[in-house]
Amino acid sequence: MNIELTTAVTGFSAAVTTGERAKGKHLDTMYATGMRHTDCISPKGKDSADSTATEDSWEGLKDAIRAGFPKSDQHLFLVDVKSLSDEDKVQKRWVTQQVGSRIKDIKNGLGTRAVNAGEMEKPEKVIKSGAEKIRAQLMTIVKIAKNDEKPEYSSVELNNAAATMMLIVGTPEDVQKMLAQ
Repeated sequence: MNIELTTAVTGFSAAVTTGERAKGKHLDTMYATGMRHTDCISPKGKDSADSTATEDSWEGLKDAIRAGFPKSDQHLFLVDVKSLSDEDKVQKRWVTQQVGSRIKDIKNGLGTRAVNAGEMEKPEKVIKSGAEKIRAQLMTIVKIAKNDEKPEYSSVELNNAAATMMLIVGTPEDVQKMLAQ
């Protein structure tokens, strides 16, 4: 590698290390001040039974995360997507997704600290069978096809093929669920 490339790679690696250390320090502070991974579970979502967040604390968490974005992106949280240019719509979608991603990162970091402190057991990793993975992919395929505004294929034939495959790895109820989405 030439010197310019080596310098760029080394700089990138150093930036990642610095960022990871900073994230770790912030997670340590959150944990030390009493925040737990269950505070990062929506009080209204599918896992709300595991949540210790109130509606106010959940909104506060999301607000704090949004405040960490550059000022140039923060305005995107406040505007209606319909009023944005195509480029800004893409950016709004990305920053909105990043809020959830960062909440998940905090949740995972706090969970690791709780395991290391002996507060909880390490969660069992759920290993899906091949059939479960295939069923999930078939559901995704049908959902994508349903939302495809200009398909370059026959959506009827695709749905029929997906239904046939679903019967091989699933049940008639799985087919009904897949086609109802």
